[in-house]
Amino acid sequence: MSLVGVCFASLGSGIGEVSCLALSSHYPTLAIAAWSSGTGAAGLFGSFVYAFLTDRSMANLRPKIALLIMLCVPLVYFLTYFFILVVPKDIHRPGWNPLTWIVPEEEVGKLGHHHHLSWDELSEVANKVSFKPLLHLMVPLTVVYFAEYLINQGVNPMVIFNCKEGFNLTLSAQYRWYQVLYQLGVFLSRSSVKVFALPTWSLYLLPVLQCINFFFFFFEALYWFVPNIAIIFVIIVFEGLLGGGSYVNTFDKIHKKVSNLQVAASHQI
Repeated sequence: MSLVGVCFASLGSGIGEVSCLALSSHYPTLAIAAWSSGTGAAGLFGSFVYAFLTDRSMANLRPKIALLIMLCVPLVYFLTYFFILVVPKDIHRPGWNPLTWIVPEEEVGKLGHHHHLSWDELSEVANKVSFKPLLHLMVPLTVVYFAEYLINQGVNPMVIFNCKEGFNLTLSAQYRWYQVLYQLGVFLSRSSVKVFALPTWSLYLLPVLQCINFFFFFFEALYWFVPNIAIIFVIIVFEGLLGGGSYVNTFDKIHKKVSNLQVAASHQI
């Protein structure tokens, strides 16, 4: 049953992410920065609250009780999306009737007019559009996240310390605080794009650094050569900085540099 819950949570997260990123193209470019910072803050807040509620030196609740307390969050999502979010006029809004779920041809025509493209041009782009011009941004981000999830879900659970070297944290608590610090790094870097945007060339360096992180944690899990958990904490924050920085700067550059033709095609698809 726990695994089923994890699957549904991941499904909801994935649907929400692709939906919000698609909708962001109808809003000013600030939407990308707000989305990135907000998701970073959500990860930090959620992981911290869970660690706080379950830590034996804090609230000391059972994980089941902690998760039940946090079930108010999906309700907030629902109310925000359906009752607070202002929907732009150029977005098709389906109703309960299944017939409204199909975007009418005239709605797509409005999209072409918005991007100064004819219906024929939209159709041609939808048939011939290639994502090759974006691969130089997509591949580095993919590598960063692949290495990141290998670290967080595959390796870090094996990076453990005794009480003396681990700030008197239990083995399970150590992993929870790993996640809090990782999310702290993600939040800081995802919130930085309006202050400091990385140059494009640096996006190719981030996957190399993240892969180095992976091999560091991999060998640490095998040989336990790090003397204190504080060192691991610092490197985990750095891992989060790399992941969040790659994410927000990649989407920021796509949002700013993709041509009207590609934007229109992505909407139609």
